[in-house]
Amino acid sequence: MIYLNLLVAFFFVQMEVNNFNVINHIGGQRNAVIDSLNIWARDMAYLDPEQAIDAAYLALEKSRLLGYDRGIAYASRNIAAIVHFQSNYLIGMDYLTNAVRIFEVLGDSTGIADTHISFGHVFNRMDTLELSLFYHQSAYDFYKNRGEKERLMVTMLNLGEVYLKAGQLEDAGQILHEGYQLCLEKNNQRFKSSFAMNLGLYYWLFEDKNMADRYFQESLSIANQYGDNVNKLTLAMLTLEYAKFKLELGHFAGAEELLLRSLDVSNRYNLDFVAEEAYHVLLGLYLKENSIQEAQSLLQTFKSFQDKLASRNAVLSRQFTFNFLENRDMQVNLAEIENRFAQANTELKKSNQVLLLLSLLFLLLIVMLVLGGKMLKKYNYKQGQLKRIFDFLSSGIFLLDADYRILEVNEFAIQIIGNPLKEKEDFYQLFNFKDKNGLWEKFKLGEVISLPYRSLQGQDYELSIQSKRVQILGEKFFLVFLYDDTLKVRFRNQKKELDELLQKIYDSAGIGLFEIEINKEGMLHIHQYSAFFNKVLQINPGDSIAANQLEKLISSFDGDKFVKLMRKNASEQDFLETDLEFTSFRQEKVWLKVIAKANRKPNGNLIVRGLGEDITSQKILTLDLENNLIKEKELNELKTQFIYTASHEFKNPLSAILSSSEILKLYVERGIAEAYKDKAKVHFEKIGNHVNRINKIMDDILLLEKYNEGKLEANYEHFCLKGFFRTLFDDICLMNKLENSVDFSVPEKGLEVCMDKNLLYYVMINLVSNALKYTPRDRPNPQVHIQLEDALLKITVQDFGLGIPKEDQQHLFKSFFRAKNVKNIKGTGLGLKIVSNFVDLMGGNIRFESEEGVGTTFVVEIPIKVESHGRNSVVLLEE
Repeated sequence: MIYLNLLVAFFFVQMEVNNFNVINHIGGQRNAVIDSLNIWARDMAYLDPEQAIDAAYLALEKSRLLGYDRGIAYASRNIAAIVHFQSNYLIGMDYLTNAVRIFEVLGDSTGIADTHISFGHVFNRMDTLELSLFYHQSAYDFYKNRGEKERLMVTMLNLGEVYLKAGQLEDAGQILHEGYQLCLEKNNQRFKSSFAMNLGLYYWLFEDKNMADRYFQESLSIANQYGDNVNKLTLAMLTLEYAKFKLELGHFAGAEELLLRSLDVSNRYNLDFVAEEAYHVLLGLYLKENSIQEAQSLLQTFKSFQDKLASRNAVLSRQFTFNFLENRDMQVNLAEIENRFAQANTELKKSNQVLLLLSLLFLLLIVMLVLGGKMLKKYNYKQGQLKRIFDFLSSGIFLLDADYRILEVNEFAIQIIGNPLKEKEDFYQLFNFKDKNGLWEKFKLGEVISLPYRSLQGQDYELSIQSKRVQILGEKFFLVFLYDDTLKVRFRNQKKELDELLQKIYDSAGIGLFEIEINKEGMLHIHQYSAFFNKVLQINPGDSIAANQLEKLISSFDGDKFVKLMRKNASEQDFLETDLEFTSFRQEKVWLKVIAKANRKPNGNLIVRGLGEDITSQKILTLDLENNLIKEKELNELKTQFIYTASHEFKNPLSAILSSSEILKLYVERGIAEAYKDKAKVHFEKIGNHVNRINKIMDDILLLEKYNEGKLEANYEHFCLKGFFRTLFDDICLMNKLENSVDFSVPEKGLEVCMDKNLLYYVMINLVSNALKYTPRDRPNPQVHIQLEDALLKITVQDFGLGIPKEDQQHLFKSFFRAKNVKNIKGTGLGLKIVSNFVDLMGGNIRFESEEGVGTTFVVEIPIKVESHGRNSVVLLEE
């Protein structure tokens, strides 16, 4: 019968072994397939990122299904390596953190080294170069020690790139040249292309442009040979950097071709950070070449790119935010669990106090045995119920004598210590209280103390210990309670490390967290927020009312918009993504991208949790590009208008001069000049007038150019204001062939002022000439009023002429601009621009009111210079 039972047992064991082997074999095959998929995704990351990320997600899904940790880790690492191309740093960091944890548990040093490479890439893109160098150096050292040349080349290239970016050119040159030689040795053309590109950058920084061009050309030549199999990131970066190099050399056509190629590759394979820079460089090139049409077209394409990028990243951002908020809820739950655990521990301690009565009874038996009680010698206490209760307690209990030697200990304490105790072992030495900063004294006083402890097996614990002094049958004893806080302390430390890492990532990525409550009246109350918002919105972090400042700041700007959006969001139960504009406490514009979710509390208030990202630099860059494009467009229109105006205004005078000169020539040739003396005189005057007109136009253009270049300054001098206006009046009458055509109102007494006489003359001659030019003969004369008010010269020029159409008034002081109702009247459109500039140069201001068909009034106010010796510059002169 015994043998039969053994035979049956052996049969079942053998079946289990066979089944286990079959399962392992099938599982091993599946794991090998996942490993191959992960390797393929890793190698394709730079050749075809879209296919690579699909493969990585598939590997992650299958690994999770099979519980294959190594597959999960490598798939996570591959996903992180790809998504950082799209500037999704937080998502990448999340995957990398998970990957490295799994590799550490598995003891997979190769996996850790590969993950360090990815950490290096992400920190490089985040411009945290110190951390990037640390991780790349770690991977380089690992593969150098392993002697794996192919992977070593990867780490050398990564180190070289970061050294270049950090400005450590000597280190960069050394490792890039070594890597280039290793590529030649291993005949690895793809890596040779990447090393050549970086050597091009290296020599460019050293201003050896011949060597830089040589390496750029070599890199591009290799890339062209491989076609679709080329490293896409290298190709996109190469064409971008080579284009920037050619721009510096002035080779615009070649640069444009390379930039278009870089955009094509980076857009096709979602290399967003390359595409964004390529757009900016190409737009700058078009503006530099005055290719306005191309610039406008590219700006529209760039906006579409930004929309597509925002749409694609929104999905990932929402998912990340969802995961983060879930994680945050989990952390809250964990905190609650921890609190409950602490409460339970307290309750347990109370329960232990209750059980202590039972334990004391048991200990009393022990003590009586120790003291030699005869009536209990026969009692086998190890088999008793009290012993089982004593060992069952979830905390350690020691019974010590008056000299702190251990008399008895329960099972829980023995498990922590690791070995059975020696008879009457010294408690002080067991827990090594030496040099513990008075811990032993606290222990003897019965205080709860915390201390680290390493068991005899080398296991580390975090313990809490408390002693109680008891007296039994006249003898002194100590009861010591020991609690294992290891998991709780470890949990807190890991949580702290994770929080610090996440905070560092958020700070590097320019992202902050917030939690806001919105009441029914729409008032905001901030529960918590990252220090990031203090920095971005320029709030003093040391201010005790910083949160109140932030609440006011949000409410005063886009607060209403934010509240409305969050109320709608709470109804739809979806994530909100929006851009909000603020003005910081230093009155600077700030833009934040907010991704948040609102939940309604029972009292109707909203709790909003989310992320805020500083997008100010991107917004400013986009606005600057748009403004530059508008300015370039205006400049282009200005040039067109100038050509039109110049050709029109020069053509008529030149034609008149030509015809008059031809007539005069005819008079001379026919010998009849004397007979036509009066007519000849008219033609000479006509020629002179037209020459003066051309000179006037040229003078106006030159004055404007001089002003724009900052070469025109106000030159102050003393002169009589009444005499100045008398001369001005005579000049205007002479120019317009009219008498008493302007009504001047000047103070009776002569006034000596200190001003720039020439600038004032230009201002007045243009304003009064315009008033005369645009006033029909049947209307009242224009009026000029001169007043002096508190060292301020006030000039009013009023006409009753054509007036200025309302829609044209905003453009009145632009160069070459002319209102639509005066196109048939001669003019260049420069007069009012000159007036505006010269008034500004003298520190004054100009304003006007106008109604079409009624007339126009200009008011100019110019401060009169006060001399340094204190004499007022206005002096009344008797006539």
